[in-house]
Parts: sequence; C-alpha cells; structure tokens
Amino acid sequence: MHVMLRRAVPVSMLAAGLVGAALLASCRVPLVSSGRQARAAAESRACFDCHIDFKSEKLSQTHEREGVSCVRCHGTSKAHMDDEVRKTLPDAVFRGKTMKVFCLTCHRAAEHRKVDEHAAAEAKARETGQPEPVCTTCHGEHKLMRLDAPAPQSATPLPPREG
Repeated sequence: MHVMLRRAVPVSMLAAGLVGAALLASCRVPLVSSGRQARAAAESRACFDCHIDFKSEKLSQTHEREGVSCVRCHGTSKAHMDDEVRKTLPDAVFRGKTMKVFCLTCHRAAEHRKVDEHAAAEAKARETGQPEPVCTTCHGEHKLMRLDAPAPQSATPLPPREG
C-alpha cells in the first residue's frame, strides 16, 4: 500500500500552478500528427530570433518535438517581444518550486513519483537540508544569461591595432 504525504503548498505555488494550468489547457492532448509539432515550431520561431541558443537546447527541442511551443509555457509575451531594452519579462516565468508545480501540470505527478531518480534526489535534499531539486536541475538549464554579466574573456589576447 502506498502512502502519500501531504504538505502545505504556499499560495504563490498554487497561483503558479493555476496560471500554468490555464496556459496549458490542451497539453494533455496526445500528439497524433506532425501538425502540432509544426505549429509549435511556428509559434516558437519569433522567440528564437532573440533566444537563438534555446533552439539548440535539448529541453526546447524535446518539447517542440512533442508539439509544445515557447508560447505554451510562457504565453504570447507581446510586451516582452516589443521591449528593445530587455526589461520586460515574458508573461509567465517559473523559478524554484513554482517550476515543479508548473511542469507537473503536463507531466503527471503520479508518473514523476515512479522515477527512482526523482525520489532519490528529493530524499537526498531532505537528508542534507539542501533545497529540493527542480526540474531543470537534471532536465536542462533553460535560463537566460544575465545581460549585465561580464563577457567571456578570450583565451588569447588580441594584438593592439596599428594605425
């Protein structure tokens, strides 16, 4: 007999889950043709204009193959796309525990619990007092570089310009 432990869930996590459920209303529809995949690629195309690194990211590719676009998780994000100074966030951004709540709106919690690695990682976090891992701990980083982060240094300095 399996026993499920219930824990109090902060209101912010519940809100993230509700927002996610609203954005993902059709995510549990099985992929029956490449039509959903083509639609996901078309919806994500505008995002990849600026976030070109996400096009080659494993997490993005996996979701696109399953017919899940950037828009499905992050909303249409028109204000974000129109912001040339890059201060406006997408319609939906998930961090920490809210990410797990959001991801489990499509990836069924019952299936998640059956994966031995998930249970082991969560148990290890509890034992060591570390934060519980989130989905992207193991399943792809999927985060942007900070705009104010220093540029990577070249391994070989360029010679001074003459003239």
